[in-house]
Amino acid sequence: YGESVAAFVVVKNGQKAEEKELIEHVRSRIASYKKPQYVFQLDQMPMTENQKINKVRLRKMAEELTAGL
Repeated sequence: YGESVAAFVVVKNGQKAEEKELIEHVRSRIASYKKPQYVFQLDQMPMTENQKINKVRLRKMAEELTAGL
């Protein structure tokens, strides 16, 4: 409640992927409520000391990037 779905994507070799293309790609594969409203491209995922994806940092990044939207 009150949260939006966001996707963080790491693309290979500096390539770019369009936000609309990625959302359309997942639309036919997952339920509509799981479809991301925002897609953010990263060079690499933030990792914890245990080499797991740092979900807390991703959530903070999403809040910062969507603050003005």
